[in-house]
Amino acid sequence: EVVGMIEKIKNILKEINPKTEYQVRPPIDKRAENTEVISFYFFNERYVVKGDGVGRLIGRELQVDVFSTRPITDTKDKVRIALEKTNEFIFNYADERVEDIKGERLYHTILQFAVKGVRDGKDF
Repeated sequence: EVVGMIEKIKNILKEINPKTEYQVRPPIDKRAENTEVISFYFFNERYVVKGDGVGRLIGRELQVDVFSTRPITDTKDKVRIALEKTNEFIFNYADERVEDIKGERLYHTILQFAVKGVRDGKDF
């Protein structure tokens, strides 16, 4: 199931930016004027416990990281809209920061989504 989800997300994000990878940041071409790359990964798979203390709902989170050599303009909104449009992801959090990574100054936008999961063996 996760492998299929990885390919699905990768295809969605590649429509926004062809330089998209799972779990690793694609290389940035320093010669380009406004280079953006996208990486994504899943984390925090767990049972969501309901009132009786029994985990019936399996959920996980998706993080999408956009790295750019310049301030990111509309990519953040494009990612959010594209993933929400699938009705499988609920936008949860965004953060933007400037970071020095391996001597490169990069603009880093973090987007987190809750992934709709499975309840009692059925997708919801």
